[in-house]
Amino acid sequence: MTEILVTGGTGVLGRRLVGRLAGAADVRVLSRGAGEIAGARVLRGDLETGEGLRAAADGAGVIVHAASTGTDIRKPGHDIGATRRLLEAIPGRAMAAYRAGHHLAPAGATGVRGFAEDLRERIGSDGVLRPPYDLRRR
Repeated sequence: MTEILVTGGTGVLGRRLVGRLAGAADVRVLSRGAGEIAGARVLRGDLETGEGLRAAADGAGVIVHAASTGTDIRKPGHDIGATRRLLEAIPGRAMAAYRAGHHLAPAGATGVRGFAEDLRERIGSDGVLRPPYDLRRR
């Protein structure tokens, strides 16, 4: 059975993903805190410090990076350090995957929600939420 590591498996997106993968794969979730998630083995680790990443990634055939460090998402590049630490935890595999044409596409749900001030500007008088690119075209 394929072993899958999910970062962010306790979050909005990750928890749903883990639920879908459970039973079809051996799922492990990287988490800063202790806890249980149905269908997964929770492993302690921290993307901010790098603690536990190598052990969590060891043996995983697939890594789904759906975590956010929880810092202010309005600051560009807030999760670059966390992603770098994750890639450093799998040095040989990360470079081999890149050379084979695979790319990292982090997933997240934080930006979907948006911020209240952004949403007020994006909701038209008809009550329709405009995509952000519509605002730039005005």
